[in-house]
Amino acid sequence: MLIVGYGYKVKKVVLVEGVAPAETTLWEGSAEINWGDSNINITSEEMANVPEGATINLYYDIIDMPEDYHALRITTPWWGDNPEDQVVPQFDLTEDTPKPYSFTYTGANKGIVDERGGMLIVGYGYKVTKVTYSK
Repeated sequence: MLIVGYGYKVKKVVLVEGVAPAETTLWEGSAEINWGDSNINITSEEMANVPEGATINLYYDIIDMPEDYHALRITTPWWGDNPEDQVVPQFDLTEDTPKPYSFTYTGANKGIVDERGGMLIVGYGYKVTKVTYSK
């Protein structure tokens, strides 16, 4: 590090530690989520560097649907309706759902994502623009 200039006196240089790291992008684009017609699969290889305990952020917008129904679910390419098949169990998206939607990537999540080949973002009535993680 080189500090240069003229007409001032440096009294102190401080190293700041413990600052939250920037988010790492796992997926970016534009996908309107509509159950089997359009989903996002982030492969287990792409998820390999996401540590247990990381915060995963899903950036989304609710889109107009004729049924006025909006649901988010995160599972794996194996799907399945049992609790052990879910990364995030299905819930209704509303205008009050936080943006981005964030959750903690647990050891159980990492286990099924690794075993089943990825993290599959499914649901109905919303558009995903980015998925990130931070630790």
